[in-house]
Amino acid sequence: MGDWGGRPTGPLTSQDLVHKEWAAVAEEKANRRGRPPLSERRRAQTRAEIAREAARLFLERGVAGTSAADIAAAAGVSTRTFWHYFGTKEEAVLPLFASVLSRVAEVFERRPAAEPLLVALGQAARRNAAETPEADTLVDLVRLADVEPGLRRAWLQANNEAEAALTQAIARRCGGDPASPQVRLQAAMAAAAIRVVAEDFAHEASPSPARSEALVHDILLLAGRGLAGG
Repeated sequence: MGDWGGRPTGPLTSQDLVHKEWAAVAEEKANRRGRPPLSERRRAQTRAEIAREAARLFLERGVAGTSAADIAAAAGVSTRTFWHYFGTKEEAVLPLFASVLSRVAEVFERRPAAEPLLVALGQAARRNAAETPEADTLVDLVRLADVEPGLRRAWLQANNEAEAALTQAIARRCGGDPASPQVRLQAAMAAAAIRVVAEDFAHEASPSPARSEALVHDILLLAGRGLAGG
């Protein structure tokens, strides 16, 4: 006997139960679609915690006064786990640098479509500087990177990763090809401007987000004029 839709209304068979179980699995996968697997999220959380402790210890004790074992103990992981994630102790701050810089591309993509590219990038830099919880730590680390080659390498690597993210963001915003020379050059100039602003910000007596926005805009204009031979 069936209901109005012709579906059986009697007890569920073993085949029905199998179909129901598969449907539940499919629904769960659909609900999680777009999110990284739990293991990936846990790895990211572990890396972030190690990065926070590394930054704190470097700023408190100096790089020379901090060992990988110190960082691992502070983060609650084994030294072996630390070396699983990072190749050097200085590299441990890379996730912190990268997370802050990657937000510029994220904020940039949320800017109004009608905004000119320079304005959108300037606003993204300003919002990121104003809203980043780790801003003070980042500023201190960038300053320390001036005299610590290992930290400098991590800082520059994070900037390279930010450039890659900006390449994709600019391509999506402008409808261009991320492999095109124009988009790649725009992203490279934007990333360089943000790096220069961050380093300038780190050495300012009284840094302000408004000044960072203006400086990003001015640097990009200067780069554009230079490329044009003006």
